[in-house]
Amino acid sequence: MIPRKCLLLPKRITRPLGKGYQDIAAFITPYLAAIRGEIEYTPSLATSLRRIATSSRIVAYLKHLPRNASVLIQGYSAPGNSNALHIFLREIGVDKPHLMAVDLFDVREMYSALDISLPDTDFHIADATALPSEFCDGFIDLVVQDFLINCLPPKYYFELFQETARILSPTGLSMINFTDNTGVQGLQKWSPKEIFDTLGVRWDISAYQLADIITHPTLTETLFSLLHGAVVEHENDCHATYVTPIDGHFEFFPTVQHIVDLLQNANLELIETDFSIGRDNNGLQCCRHHYLVRKTMDRYCSTVTKGRNCA
Repeated sequence: MIPRKCLLLPKRITRPLGKGYQDIAAFITPYLAAIRGEIEYTPSLATSLRRIATSSRIVAYLKHLPRNASVLIQGYSAPGNSNALHIFLREIGVDKPHLMAVDLFDVREMYSALDISLPDTDFHIADATALPSEFCDGFIDLVVQDFLINCLPPKYYFELFQETARILSPTGLSMINFTDNTGVQGLQKWSPKEIFDTLGVRWDISAYQLADIITHPTLTETLFSLLHGAVVEHENDCHATYVTPIDGHFEFFPTVQHIVDLLQNANLELIETDFSIGRDNNGLQCCRHHYLVRKTMDRYCSTVTKGRNCA
C-alpha cells in the first residue's frame, strides 16, 4: 500500500523529465518500506556495497581513488544510498569525496516532503544517458550505477555507457550492479508479435510501464490482465522485460553477454567482477552481478571525444 504522504506529494516534485515512472509514489514505496523493515528483499546500494566489500580484488582497485574523489550516483532511489556510500568510501580511504547524484525527478525535495533527511549530496535532476553541461569530459573519479540497468529500458543502455566513458577521468572507475535475466526464465512469456496479434498494441522498447504503450484507455485492463507478472522477450533474446504484477511498471533483465558487449562497444573495459544471489520485491530469485569497469584507454585516447570540455 502506498503511504498517504506519498499520494499527497505535489506533481512538481514527482513529475519526471518527460519519461520514466509516471507514478513516482508507487516507485519509491518499496524503498520506504525497506527503511521500516517491512520488505525483506528490496535491493539497495548498501546491499551491493556490503557484497563488494568482501571482494579484495575490487576493493584493491577502489583504494587507488583520490581522497577527494568526485563520485556520481546515477539513479538515486533509496534514501539511504548516500549514507551507505559515504561509509564505504571512508573505509577505503576516500574521506573527503564530492558526492553527486542524478535522477529523473527531484529526489531531495521529494524526500524532504516525506520528512526524510538526506546527507550532504549535490543532487541534479538529469538524465544519466544525456547529462547536462556541468558534467564535463573526464570529470568523475567514480560512477555508481546500482541496478539502474534494471530500471532503464535497454534501448538506452549504450547511451548510458557512452556517457559513463565520457565523464570518467583517465584513472576513473565505474561500479555497475545489475540483475541478469535468469530469474525470469520460468515465467509466462510473450513476444511483441504475440501482443500485437492479440491486442493490436505495438510494443515500445523505450517504454517504462504499460501505461506508456497503451493506445486507448479501454485496453488498459485487458493488457494488464494478460501481461502482469509475465515477461516480454525480444527477438534478439538479449533482454527480457518483466511486467510487475502490482502496477504494470517494467523491470528490465539483460543477459550478461549483452552488457559485456555494450560496455566494450562504449569503450569501457571490464576489470573485475563479483556475483551474488538474492531475491527482489516480487520474490524473483536474482543473479546479481557486480562489475568494476574503466575506460579502454588505447581506444579512448585515439579518438576525439564528442562531449563537453571544462574550460
